[in-house]
Amino acid sequence: MRNGSQQLQMDWDFLERQGWIRNANIRDGKAHDGKTVLAGRICHLLELINEHLGKNSECWPNQDTLAKLMKCSKRTVVRATQAAQDLNLITVQNKPYGGKGQKKGNHYRIIWSELLLLDEDRARAFRDSIAGRRGEPSAAECHSPERSDLGTERSDLGTERSDLGTERSD
Repeated sequence: MRNGSQQLQMDWDFLERQGWIRNANIRDGKAHDGKTVLAGRICHLLELINEHLGKNSECWPNQDTLAKLMKCSKRTVVRATQAAQDLNLITVQNKPYGGKGQKKGNHYRIIWSELLLLDEDRARAFRDSIAGRRGEPSAAECHSPERSDLGTERSDLGTERSDLGTERSD
């Protein structure tokens, strides 16, 4: 228990989470002032947040600390944070810390499900699993030689249906 409230613990270890960040195909983002934030800067921010998480699901490093670790200005940290939020990779909430009547600080939480979908292999597997639930062919099936046979079978079924329609009218 910390400061009267229990922190959620994560089952994943630091290195596993670090791998997820590094494998993610993160794109450049935009800060609220319209400036472009490079993907590398966003990735670095995520790595630092991950380092601060420990076994918790959120952390609260201050922006000065993040700026020092990122070797950039505090304003750049703010921009990177805004871009990561707009890409749905993190949530940031301004909450009190340290007890009753204490200062407020930013609490950072990485949205792991969104980050994991930026890994091409995971995204492909997810798309394939969704397609399987809908009865659609997976990406692998679409490129297989048997797929062209399925198209022929479907057209044969269409022909049979039209024959059935003819039989009914006789």
